[in-house]
Amino acid sequence: MDYKRVSSHENININQNFLVSAGPGSGKTEFLVNHIHHIIKESGKINTLRKVLAITYTNVAADNLSRRIGYTSGLTQVSTIHSFLSEFILLPYSWLLEGKYSLPKKLTITPHQLASFSDFKELCQKYKCQYMTYYDNIRDRIS
Repeated sequence: MDYKRVSSHENININQNFLVSAGPGSGKTEFLVNHIHHIIKESGKINTLRKVLAITYTNVAADNLSRRIGYTSGLTQVSTIHSFLSEFILLPYSWLLEGKYSLPKKLTITPHQLASFSDFKELCQKYKCQYMTYYDNIRDRIS
């Protein structure tokens, strides 16, 4: 497969899929930040209900990308895959799975699955979910 080399400041087609592959310190994050700003500026489809989504592997990367993107009037969503799935899939739709697939009534989320526990507690309150942390689960099993 042939790859096109682009600089971190070069704009590419906003409707085109792409792969960023480069070594540390080569400008991958800078390219993504510039591309996200380009999408917001050029796309007529982006609004507060249709956002640009950037998913990272780590909380550090999500925080770094969010900080570097800056304020975008709610037009971007930057998160780890775990926090994205928790906020937009698991919590809003968990009621549909209640009693099915042998799932417990209380959700058990391990600490490494969370963007932050305070965010998770806030989401549980918003969607009226019960939750039990990994530590609560251990404490219940010990006592």
